[in-house]
Amino acid sequence: MTSCLMPIGELHGKHLVTVEGLNQDHLTPIQQAIVDEGGTQCGFCTPGIVVSMTAYLMKSGATVNDEGIKYA
Repeated sequence: MTSCLMPIGELHGKHLVTVEGLNQDHLTPIQQAIVDEGGTQCGFCTPGIVVSMTAYLMKSGATVNDEGIKYA
C-alpha cells in the first residue's frame, strides 16, 4: 500500500517498513539497479518504487538478484 494513500490511523497495530528500513548499511540490490540504470524519478516516486518492487519480489518468492529484479 502506498503511504500517501493510507490514513495514519489504519497503520495502528501494523508493521510498516519504509525505504530507509530496507537496509541501513548499504543499498539493496533493487536500489543499486535503479542507480546503475539511471531509473530515478522524483524523490517521492523512487522510494515507493523500491519498496513496491521489494514487497512484490518477497511475496512472489523470487530471489532479489538481477534476474528477480528483471522479473519484477
